[in-house]
Amino acid sequence: MTLPKNFPIGSWDKQALTEANINIIQIDENFSLGQSIAFCLASACTAEDDDGVIIYYGDTLLRNPVNLQNMGKNVIYTARSDFNYVWMKINDGFESSDAVFCGVLSIGNPQLLIRSLISTNFDFTKSLFKYNETNQFVQEHRSDWLDFGHLNTFYDSKTIVTTERAFNELIINKYFVKKRSQKKKKLHAEANWFSNVPEEMAYYAAMLISHGEEDNGYCYKLEYLYSPTLTELFVYGNHPQAIWGQIINSCFHFIERSYEIRNPGPSVDFYKSLISKNETRLDEFIAANPRFGNVVKDAEGNHFMLKEILAEIHKAINPESRSSFVHGDFCFSNILYDFKKNDIKVIDPRGIDFDGNLSIYGDIRYDLAKILHSAIGKYDYIVSDRFHIQDDGETLILELPESSIDLTKLIKKQFETSSFSYTEILALTATLFLSMLPLHYDHPNRQQAFVATAINLYKELTK
Repeated sequence: MTLPKNFPIGSWDKQALTEANINIIQIDENFSLGQSIAFCLASACTAEDDDGVIIYYGDTLLRNPVNLQNMGKNVIYTARSDFNYVWMKINDGFESSDAVFCGVLSIGNPQLLIRSLISTNFDFTKSLFKYNETNQFVQEHRSDWLDFGHLNTFYDSKTIVTTERAFNELIINKYFVKKRSQKKKKLHAEANWFSNVPEEMAYYAAMLISHGEEDNGYCYKLEYLYSPTLTELFVYGNHPQAIWGQIINSCFHFIERSYEIRNPGPSVDFYKSLISKNETRLDEFIAANPRFGNVVKDAEGNHFMLKEILAEIHKAINPESRSSFVHGDFCFSNILYDFKKNDIKVIDPRGIDFDGNLSIYGDIRYDLAKILHSAIGKYDYIVSDRFHIQDDGETLILELPESSIDLTKLIKKQFETSSFSYTEILALTATLFLSMLPLHYDHPNRQQAFVATAINLYKELTK
């Protein structure tokens, strides 16, 4: 794998690449494509090598594997494209065709390609035609090419990948997303939220196209939004602090505007419902995992009891509540960022209050806690299985990859001008990690990571 010299490789990624037996060749970031390929071939291939190489562009994805039997042969992979970009056309220089080179080729004689690159002043297209004069390429046409090298093709390809990963209850195409489930109330609540979102907040919501009962279940259809989720940007991205400053500012602007929209009717007792839910969930988890009813130690050997932690955390939360418009599940996976408008869009709202009633109202502190459980608690890293947990039956040690950005300062800065307390919301965030434990019964390692995170947040609160 080739990477620019100035590209920082995190230790977590470096270890994963090493375990996959992938070597990194770092190339001067000012090199042209032809210079990069020549440098890579010269670094990886000796004059005695006769096995050949396969070159695979980093912005290309073939949905099916490359035919490794082509190794040592001269094969150029081609495809057709509906987009009007300047790709390398494959014409009579190889075979008569209006196809384009799709970023993968097999080279039987790497040393000859290096010489062809040098003689053409590292013009990659010219070097391939020169190489073809004595070592003729055979075309292999691919209908599974996804091109991520241009903005339009990136979003088009991303839609296809998302569609292929979708399951039976989620239908995605370039026009809409259709979500359906046998859990009628849950989806009805989500659709109800979209259909009743206040006018001043409608800008933030994906457009609801239709909703209703279907095949003993419920479904609704939204416009398809091409923007990435904050989970994608946070866990897998590498964006600078200035970009994240805009993102976090947009999230808090959504919170502040939501808080201004009061619930005109009666509301549930948020604090009482929260306490009850948290205690019930933790009891359920401990009943299924008795060892967590005992002492849990951190890496420094400090002792913690989960029930005692929860009781202490509850004391840091103000029992008084004000009901306003809420999203209900305002975490990174449900927030999309539109880089064209520098603002957020939201999907997958909760739409149900703590008493189980369909409602677009609730306590906005819960939405704030959801933001912190992603940004500070790194929930998205855990559910993406980007962590290591050590557990000897008594001590839990959680290791997470270093993030490209630490959002703590950006979050705290927002609270300086907010009407909410960072300490109180951090306490509420810690309860989220304890209350979600029984919901992840099928991933014991994630449960351990949630416990370790709750303890770390509690330690932050008691500093």
